Amino acid sequence: MGEKALTAVIQEAYVRGDSTRSVDDLVKAMGLSGVSKCQVPRLCEEIDERVNAFPQRLIEGEWPYVWIDATYLNMRQEHRITSVAVIIAVGVNTDGRRGVNLVIPDARLGIKAAVSKVMNATCACAA
Repeated sequence: MGEKALTAVIQEAYVRGDSTRSVDDLVKAMGLSGVSKCQVPRLCEEIDERVNAFPQRLIEGEWPYVWIDATYLNMRQEHRITSVAVIIAVGVNTDGRRGVNLVIPDARLGIKAAVSKVMNATCACAA
């Protein structure tokens, strides 16, 4: 197995929130000698850099329609696995007026308030 493929397997397990012991077992099941506790975070630094850069990126162009939802996922925080809410937003880009015109979330009051205050847009919330 190539180094890139092994790194991808380890990174996938890290993102899923698998413990270092589980990652070690997975690597051994693939016929390799295993992976140390310090190797997993080192191999996953690239993921952390990309995840941390994501909210800082500029969103250019016009996005007049946005669908927002949330789900809970397991996430590694401070060397522990915890359940965290993840907000999912999908914007549709058109040649219309700049800004968001309509946001369609579920009945989350916090999202409705944020849409009104931050985006200055109409919120079509589900009941």
